[in-house]
Amino acid sequence: MVRETYYTALFNLLMTLSGTQFKTVSRKLRLPANMNPADYDALFMTVDKQPIKQQLGLPAVHTLGAQLTIYVSNTDDKVSADPKLNAAIDAVEKVLKPCGLPTQTLGGLVQNCWIEGTIEVFSGSNSQFAAAVIPVKILVP
Repeated sequence: MVRETYYTALFNLLMTLSGTQFKTVSRKLRLPANMNPADYDALFMTVDKQPIKQQLGLPAVHTLGAQLTIYVSNTDDKVSADPKLNAAIDAVEKVLKPCGLPTQTLGGLVQNCWIEGTIEVFSGSNSQFAAAVIPVKILVP
C-alpha cells in the first residue's frame, strides 16, 4: 500500500471544485491570518488519523483519514457568510457521493471514500467569515 496514491486521488477529485466553488484548493493548510482576501473561498486537505484493524489470519484493514478545511468570506457586511459555507459543504459532499453510485471509489482505487463524523462549523450570524472542518475516511482495499 502506498498511502500517497490514495491521498493524491482524493485531492485530484477535490481539485474539480477549483475555479467553480473555490478560488484556492491546496494540500498546505493556511490560517486565515495568512491569507489575502483574493484567496477566499478556500479548501485545504490535510492528512489525519490512519487506524488499522488487524484480525488473525486476515489482511489488515486500512482506513486513511483526511481533514478538509473550508474558509469562506462575504464582502457584504449585511449578509452572513453562512449561506456560502453551506453551499461549499454541499459541493464537497456532492463530489464524495457520485451521482447514481453507492460509493466513491476514487476511480476504482479504493473501496470507499466518504464523510464520517461531525462537520465542525465556525461562524456567526453577523460574521463575514465562516469556516468548516470536514472529516473524511478512505477505505483502502
